[in-house]
Amino acid sequence: MRLDEALRRILDAGTDPEGEPIYESVASRTPIPDLDYGENNSGERKHILFTYLSLAANQWVSADPNEDSRGDLITSYLEDPIPAFRRIGLFLLSQHPDTYQDLVADELGEETNYDDDNIQYDFYRLVETAFSSLDDDQQNQVYKVLREGPQDRQWIEDRAAHEAPDREQSEDEIVQERVERWRLKRLYLLDGEVSADQQEYIDFLVEKYGVPERTASEPYTPSVRGGYVDERGPEDLETLRTWSAETVLQMCVDWKPPEDQSWSFDDDERVEISHWGFAKQLSQLVKEQPASYAERISILEDAKPQYADVVLDGLAEALQNDGRFSWQPVLSFCETVTDEPSQWPSRCRTSIAQLLREGIQSDQTDFPRKYLVRVEGLLVHLLTEVGLETIEEQPQSWKGGVGDPEEEVRRNGVGTVVSYIWWKDQNNCLGDDGLDEPLRGAIQTRIIEDSAVPVRTALGRHFQTFWAADKDLIQSHLDDLFPRGDENEAKQLFSAVWNGYTRGNPLLQPAFSELRPFYRHAIRFAGRR
Repeated sequence: MRLDEALRRILDAGTDPEGEPIYESVASRTPIPDLDYGENNSGERKHILFTYLSLAANQWVSADPNEDSRGDLITSYLEDPIPAFRRIGLFLLSQHPDTYQDLVADELGEETNYDDDNIQYDFYRLVETAFSSLDDDQQNQVYKVLREGPQDRQWIEDRAAHEAPDREQSEDEIVQERVERWRLKRLYLLDGEVSADQQEYIDFLVEKYGVPERTASEPYTPSVRGGYVDERGPEDLETLRTWSAETVLQMCVDWKPPEDQSWSFDDDERVEISHWGFAKQLSQLVKEQPASYAERISILEDAKPQYADVVLDGLAEALQNDGRFSWQPVLSFCETVTDEPSQWPSRCRTSIAQLLREGIQSDQTDFPRKYLVRVEGLLVHLLTEVGLETIEEQPQSWKGGVGDPEEEVRRNGVGTVVSYIWWKDQNNCLGDDGLDEPLRGAIQTRIIEDSAVPVRTALGRHFQTFWAADKDLIQSHLDDLFPRGDENEAKQLFSAVWNGYTRGNPLLQPAFSELRPFYRHAIRFAGRR
């Protein structure tokens, strides 16, 4: 998979409660030249992918910047709806402003860019590096936009109204100061590059307020764990850390973003107040305090269902970092979700599969041994096809997903079943007679009935595990697992399972005699393609 495709899948996070698309922020909005994730390969996967894609794109463009395909790539990034790709496009322009003067002029001539928080630092890096490459009219236009100040002043006026009672300045004076400081942080990028009368105004601002500690091309990094926060919930993260898990989770039930003020401020930076912002804070809190949040997870049964997969994913990440929590309330909540799948986003069940898999693979002494019946019950639910006619019948996750959500649930279910089988084998819990019901029947149904390519591929990939765990089951359903019909569906299903089998298994000598006809079919099938 290409780097940009992998990054796009991670950043496309579905829609918010109002149906607007959500794209995850990446690399804390740090300007691309300042990124260091690629040096030590640390941090979240999206940060590392973003860093390597930026570096790879720059190397490729720099190799022959005048070649048409290079400009086409930059244009495609600039036009991309995902802000991270727009940032890469702006970064590439800033590296080659003289080569792509028309694109530079277009971007610096687009007034909405000057107030777009999603691309702010990389856009103003372009202003800083490319201003001198513009002609006089274009330079004057850039200065004019910055001199006019922020397009949206309502947030400044509202904050002034809030601050005025505690300050000696009037509301109008506070607004004027905020606007002038906004101008200074941006116009200072042009210091020494503008006409004499334009420079006079910049000098006036510097004399009045001093040289800005940071310009609009330099990010603000607050001193809180979790990095830069561009969205939040009812309070900032530090405040939420002082609340009990019960209080925070109850806010998932009771809190709604204020309709009349959907933002707050952090060092003069606007911070959006939203459900999604609260969900991201919640994810951080769960990873920091998994035991407390696991104990009170049942509160989410009355909350917006989209908070559920956020908490479940947070618990899974906590397990990766040796976190510990009580499984009793967590399993009860998972059972609530799987008992009524239409009431929750499909991604909740994917998150359950991933959480169980992390728990099985961790070294917690009582899991899954203490809960075998309940774990197997959940695994059966995860393998069972849910009868929803349309995906609109259930709430949509704010985090998005890859491919068809129901296929992803079952594919992840297969992977978790494999981890469970391995655990049973290593702990002498796997019987000589094969798998027990009802798990055995659920696997058999997937082999016979499931036509989803991701599920078939997963079944093929883990063939050796299923063969070792229940040879009779697999042996009696080889023709179902590897269909050899001439119709298109049979060809597609065979191809999916066989690709999974050949990529995930060595030559399995004990099964080779039974698999010989399918090897021959695969060879004939490949010859006809």
